Amino acid sequence: MKTAPAITRTISDKAHDKAHSLTRKSQQMPSPSYQANQYDLGTINNTSLHLQVMTKTQSPLLASDLSKIIPWRKIPHAENALQSHFLNNDPALNRFAIYYNNSCVGAISIRAPWLKGPYLELLGLLPSSQGIGIGSAILSWFEQEAPPKTRNFWLLCSDFNTPALKFYETAGYQQITAIEDLYMQGLNDILMRKHIT
Repeated sequence: MKTAPAITRTISDKAHDKAHSLTRKSQQMPSPSYQANQYDLGTINNTSLHLQVMTKTQSPLLASDLSKIIPWRKIPHAENALQSHFLNNDPALNRFAIYYNNSCVGAISIRAPWLKGPYLELLGLLPSSQGIGIGSAILSWFEQEAPPKTRNFWLLCSDFNTPALKFYETAGYQQITAIEDLYMQGLNDILMRKHIT
């Protein structure tokens, strides 16, 4: 009879230890990729760069600004399409506004999971923020934020968007295939992949 309380306590202690161990493990587990509300990407030219989850306030402004630049200005109704893209309920699509020097300068959308790796569905920077390293920093973050052992990174680039094609090829992305008439008749996109061996 005297041993029963000791056994009960031992079982309780083991259950407590197991629960505590599981809690510690869950606290050590990284959050799912691309799911945080904000990412600090450091500085470029001594100026802060960060990503913030897209809001209803940011989306119409970004849609309007991005619709005026290549490649979107070639697509009819691009502003409405971009705004829908930013706001549609799609749990697999993670959308962020890009902030440089506390000003909203672009957007990024990542679909994950996709085809054995994440898909960079949209990366748009306003002209005033191009050519200073923001795109490279964001592309680097996109690859580093992926789950461990990710071997494929995907994106589409319009075939007429020569500067963007060159940018992605310089970053190690290879052209896989052309997709004709994807967004409209006569406009083709190139599926690109960076494969990590």
